[in-house]
Amino acid sequence: NQKMSSGIDSMPWNSRLNFKYLEIPILIHLDFEGFKYLELGFKLGMLKDARASADFPNASTFNYTNEPVKDSYSKTNNALVLGWGSGLWGTGGLIINGGFRITYGLDDIISDAGGRGDPYVLASDPFGPTKSYQKTNILTFGFHLSADFDLGWVVKSSCGRNYKFALFKH
Repeated sequence: NQKMSSGIDSMPWNSRLNFKYLEIPILIHLDFEGFKYLELGFKLGMLKDARASADFPNASTFNYTNEPVKDSYSKTNNALVLGWGSGLWGTGGLIINGGFRITYGLDDIISDAGGRGDPYVLASDPFGPTKSYQKTNILTFGFHLSADFDLGWVVKSSCGRNYKFALFKH
């Protein structure tokens, strides 16, 4: 979600964009001593909905609320993911983890219909120089909780030749 506002001249405005994505993370989860972990991976994002609202305090006839704008945005947004955290509660088979994740979108979220690649002029200087298009990527910071329930571990024999799945007795 994104909030924007302007107080330029006599036409102040406020706007808001709301996005709904279905995101599928594909992560490598590395565990360390003390139940600390690091996650690295990729996230597939699919845009499900995009809506815009705007408020013009001095010109209410231009106001709009929850207008669909999904066609102005790319249908997919793939991202790199970095996460880290620690076990918050539990021992052995069940652990509740808490941590942080940072994602950086690899794709431009603006679609061709939304003006991807088109030059533009600043609203504050409509007769000024034309600006070249800049790619729009998403950067997110988030907190997450997860439950890690282990059924067992794959263990290696002391001679190093055999592997066996050892089922936990919870």
